[in-house]
Amino acid sequence: MEELKIIVFLMVELLALSMAIFLAANFYFCVRAGGCPYVPTGKKRIGRIIEEADLKEGSFVLELGCGDGYFLRRAAQERKIKGLGVDIHGIALLKGVILARLAKIKNIKFQRGDLFGCDISRAQVIYLFLISGVLEKLAPKLKKECSSGTLIISHGFKLPRFDKYLFKELDHGSWNMSYQRKTYFYRYYAD
Repeated sequence: MEELKIIVFLMVELLALSMAIFLAANFYFCVRAGGCPYVPTGKKRIGRIIEEADLKEGSFVLELGCGDGYFLRRAAQERKIKGLGVDIHGIALLKGVILARLAKIKNIKFQRGDLFGCDISRAQVIYLFLISGVLEKLAPKLKKECSSGTLIISHGFKLPRFDKYLFKELDHGSWNMSYQRKTYFYRYYAD
């Protein structure tokens, strides 16, 4: 009985240490590296977003700041899309890779990297759940590199300087985290 208590205590300590490392990494990537904190989109919201986006089988979806890639994994399972998730947050990416392999999802990949340096030109759909400051910096890259007709989905925050491309807002109803209340759909057309 004493051995069981020791094992349980060690497991709790390991879990606490893992959480501390995760929170420290999350803080680092948010503040020091100029990225966003890892905050997953609610599962019910993802289902509605995928449905409203009307993703086509085989289309290439790019998720910038993907975290664990839940959007990509679910879209790949439900809509048979191809995709790439890019994030600087290595721990969240590792979780996404493991979960994708366990689910036997082969048509998506993950890449650790800076979302400002990745190639977005071949994306037919881009999914974003990024804070306003990062979206402000990302907007010029999207305008410069997106193909005409690209669907850009921004969850939680409006995409600055893209108002004329906004064609749909999805209201998720009251929610204690107001930044997850709406999703914005843009259809980008090069000027």
